[in-house]
Amino acid sequence: MPDPGQAGGLADFIDLLGALRLWAGRPSYRVLAARVGTLMDPPQTVSASTVVDVFKAGRRRLGMDLVLAIVRALGVINEADLTRWREAYVRVHVASKTAGPPGVLRQLPSDLTTFTGRAEALTDLANLVGAEGSGGDGVTIAAIEGMAGVGKTQLAVHAAHQLARAGRFADAQLYVNLRGFDADRPPAEPADVLDVFLRALQVPSDQIPAGVDGRSAMFRDRMHGRQALLLLDNAADQDQVRHLIPAAPGCLVLITSRRTMAGVDGCTPLGLDAFEVDEAVELLAEVAGRDRIGAEPEAAERVVALCGRLPTAIALAAGRLRSRPNWSVRDLAERLATGGLDAVAAGGRSLRPVFDLSYGSLSETAQRLFRLLGLHPGDDFTAEATAALADVDVPTVVEVLALLQDEHLVQNSFGGRYKMHDLLRRYALDRCPPEGDAERGAASDRLLEHYLHTAYQAAVLQFPNRNPIVIPLATAPPVVVPIADADAASRWFEAELRSLRSLIPSVAATHPAIAWQLAWSLVGHYTKTGRYREMTAMQTVALHAAEQLRHPEAQAYALDRRQWARAGTDELEDAVVDAERAVEIYRRIGHDLCEAQALCGLAGVHARRGDFAPGLAAARLALELSRTQNTVKHRSTQAQSLNHVAWCLAGVGSAEAAVPVGEESLAMFEDLGDVWGQATVLGTLAYAYQASGRYFDVITMDERAMKLRAKLAAPLTPALSGS
Repeated sequence: MPDPGQAGGLADFIDLLGALRLWAGRPSYRVLAARVGTLMDPPQTVSASTVVDVFKAGRRRLGMDLVLAIVRALGVINEADLTRWREAYVRVHVASKTAGPPGVLRQLPSDLTTFTGRAEALTDLANLVGAEGSGGDGVTIAAIEGMAGVGKTQLAVHAAHQLARAGRFADAQLYVNLRGFDADRPPAEPADVLDVFLRALQVPSDQIPAGVDGRSAMFRDRMHGRQALLLLDNAADQDQVRHLIPAAPGCLVLITSRRTMAGVDGCTPLGLDAFEVDEAVELLAEVAGRDRIGAEPEAAERVVALCGRLPTAIALAAGRLRSRPNWSVRDLAERLATGGLDAVAAGGRSLRPVFDLSYGSLSETAQRLFRLLGLHPGDDFTAEATAALADVDVPTVVEVLALLQDEHLVQNSFGGRYKMHDLLRRYALDRCPPEGDAERGAASDRLLEHYLHTAYQAAVLQFPNRNPIVIPLATAPPVVVPIADADAASRWFEAELRSLRSLIPSVAATHPAIAWQLAWSLVGHYTKTGRYREMTAMQTVALHAAEQLRHPEAQAYALDRRQWARAGTDELEDAVVDAERAVEIYRRIGHDLCEAQALCGLAGVHARRGDFAPGLAAARLALELSRTQNTVKHRSTQAQSLNHVAWCLAGVGSAEAAVPVGEESLAMFEDLGDVWGQATVLGTLAYAYQASGRYFDVITMDERAMKLRAKLAAPLTPALSGS
């Protein structure tokens, strides 16, 4: 009988009711309805459709009397069991009232308090969505299209918040910046976006398909029955969004793009042009002050005309005016008129005069910092990274960033992070003069050192028992992000992953040692989160860097970690080749301990292929090499070797012999305090117990392993090798 106590929310509770029906022999809904009617108080006629509705996903509320009658009709007659179902019912309904359904995702960016205008566009969106559902029998798709700076994102975000505040699309609100028009970074890959969405929807990393088609199908499945809103911001083209659209009729998809989305099936385009004059002046007044703008209406109209009536330009100009109380609106207009050539042009309108005006009024320190921010490779950044770029202390950077926020040149993102609009990033790079190449190079090197030392710190906190890095780091730079513990390390890696992925290949030719060290630092986090394809790519870069350095031990490490990543994506033939090369290099340079660890990896790959005999031979040789000394690292490798011996023994049919070997490995991992190792060998013991028919012990081992994996926030993966 399913356990109702496992229900984390109403959706889980409905799933468990379905499982109870299966447990009861799957009676038809008609038969079940007849039973239920007699169990109601008072007895009554209950239609089959009423019963069917109880089992439908996406319900927001269920009737208690009906649910308990169904539970009784399905054979739950023990009073204690009935009480557990009743308590679970109450708990999930209370949770749905107080906090929304469990797992509700609210990823929308903040709505602008100064948002104004766009009444017609908002009405069009409201009519499209409709008063009921999402406006039709299928998913509703709207594309807000228009030129750069016209306010597409602000409109989409505002409309989404309006719908959410009205109680619409309460199950999930997902947001992604697809970076379709970023001058320095490629558009987001649909497969990567789906990976993020599926992880947010609580799909375990080891269950996420590798390809975009599989991920898209799983995403549609997980969105089925949800009242959800997706905001796909800054789409590059139609192909980028096709895989990101769910099929559920309860969903609304808002797309923003500078290009038409007419080729997306079922999509309604909503063209967005510049503000009307009154809308533009209203925004200017909202930001700069109504009395001030009202006193000079003609100058205000000239200002918005010089801004091309683009919301982005108007907001920047208004912010500039607000920060200069001694300026008149006419002064602002004159400065805009003489602000210089337009470098970012579209449709005859230019943003450069506004950008020039804001930039020109900054202090020299703020100007320099703003210019250097254009060099940052990520979507957002920290004060520490900015301090490294500018070679100044963090408190000073925080003050300057606050000033740049006031000037609408950067935005505060979340968790102490900052963002810069892609147009402003391009403008910042344009402001670096040709003679500034030396400064740019030095700033990039400082940023690289900042990321290297912070990543190394985070990597060691995540897995303190790792082998020492074979290419030691130089003296730490003055600015690193302080990271307190393993959880904080994981959060930092998640926030900075895009930046790190960009840095490693970009510096491999000029800074091969740093590229290798950064790839080393990412191994633990990639393993912990199951990002094996990314790990394969980064370790390939690391291998080439090590070859460029003529560093055999670094080459062997990259090969060993790449084989592990390839095994994780079932590229087993290539994984065997990498593992054998790593073993050969370690043997050639006489590094017995690392050879033993690489042999463990080889044993694991052979086992994944079903070649247990050669896997057992490799594991036994690793065990022999690891017993030559009694250091902590040798004992850890010995425990790994025993784990692989046990796994391969079970694979060749000697499950009973595998159990004591696995238990010896577990005892060693426990003595070492290695939680990851304990979880790994518990999976091996479960495999051995299953092979010998000890199914109760299988459940016990798997439960213990899952608890340890949960503690590490890591996927449950058997037969892991060391890092």
